[in-house]
Amino acid sequence: MTVSTQVSRNEYTGNGATTQYDFTFRILDKSHLLVQTLDTSENIVTLTLGTDYTVTGVNRYNGGKVVLTSALPAGYKISIERSTPVTQEASIRNQGGFFPEIHEDAFDKLTMLVQQAYGWWSGLSLRKPSWLANYYDALNNRIRNLRDPSQAQDAATKNYVDGQIVDNTNAWKAGDAILDQKIDSNFRRSLRVPDSYVEELPQLSMLEGKILAFSGGRPVGVLPESGSAADVLIELAKPTGADLVYCGNSPVSLIIRGSIFKYLNELDRSTLLNVVGAEVIVDYALQHAINDGVTILEWPAVPGVYVLGKKFII
Repeated sequence: MTVSTQVSRNEYTGNGATTQYDFTFRILDKSHLLVQTLDTSENIVTLTLGTDYTVTGVNRYNGGKVVLTSALPAGYKISIERSTPVTQEASIRNQGGFFPEIHEDAFDKLTMLVQQAYGWWSGLSLRKPSWLANYYDALNNRIRNLRDPSQAQDAATKNYVDGQIVDNTNAWKAGDAILDQKIDSNFRRSLRVPDSYVEELPQLSMLEGKILAFSGGRPVGVLPESGSAADVLIELAKPTGADLVYCGNSPVSLIIRGSIFKYLNELDRSTLLNVVGAEVIVDYALQHAINDGVTILEWPAVPGVYVLGKKFII
């Protein structure tokens, strides 16, 4: 006979009742089987011949059965694999019997060993899918007991990645704690109000020798109560005095001095700035400036021509 099948392993799933499982290949001895089970937690157990199972059909070309002493639980898997010892037991002597069965069994055993080695290589090893491929295909299997990486291109283990995440998270928390301390420290030095917005403080030169107060929700500097009217007049007489007097929401300094551009519409401003020699009547803007109480009106130099009361002002 010959070894007519390449099959050297069978696999089944338990149902909680079946105890007999076929193996569809020839074995030379009942000990030439490796029987293993896999539970639902992926724990692998190697069964023991005579204790966990018995074997029928030894030396049959179509195989036999593995008979378990207890039924395989539902969901468990069982693997029945030929495991032939790597030995040569055929003894042929001079003047001895030259029996074909001895040679055939020896050749069959060699074939079984080749199948066994091929099965390990094709079914258990991590392989490239082709000689042309530049990667290994794990076929959706996990790789366990992998060492943590040490080089830049090493594979990373879950434990290593989890550790890096924890380290980074702790570093972020430490950084956040320092930042929170700085924010809290700055808040302690800040003047805070419950409102969503407060205008900026005046310049330091305007606050020198004054106390901070609020007028119309706007921070201002005022003289201390001990100050005299003369102190107030001195402040108003300074070049910045007009900044201390408000009309509505605007300081007088912005009202008495202004630019004609503030009162021009967008089209007239654009024409004066971009068209050489263009004449633009600005009477309406002048009237608005007068109405606002502007006493010093600035006329910026422009490529265009200001037209005022039919007279030209360049």
